[in-house]
Amino acid sequence: LEAATRGGARALGLDRGGTIEPGAPADITVLDLSRPWTLPLRADNLASAILYAATGSDTLYTIVAGNPVYTPENRDKLWSLAEQSAQELNRFLEEIGPGEDPTPPCSPRSVCKAG
Repeated sequence: LEAATRGGARALGLDRGGTIEPGAPADITVLDLSRPWTLPLRADNLASAILYAATGSDTLYTIVAGNPVYTPENRDKLWSLAEQSAQELNRFLEEIGPGEDPTPPCSPRSVCKAG
């Protein structure tokens, strides 16, 4: 947990990051850790439960720079906007067509397989 909070802030050169205190930069996600896949939850497996068992659907709140951006009150609106964005992206991709194969040619030739 230390590596993911204070350690991450230090790696980015943030003097007061990685802590929850007045005046410190705050991007926080609040998770529901009472779901069956995060249990049993104990102090000795908290980091493991968050890293390996919790999923995006366990998110209750997301706060960026001290401002709530994802809350139970606006969840449906945000999901609707995400769905609209996905539909627009799909329409755009259909409009421009498949394009060229993004796979680069085999290189170097000595490792390329015939066929």
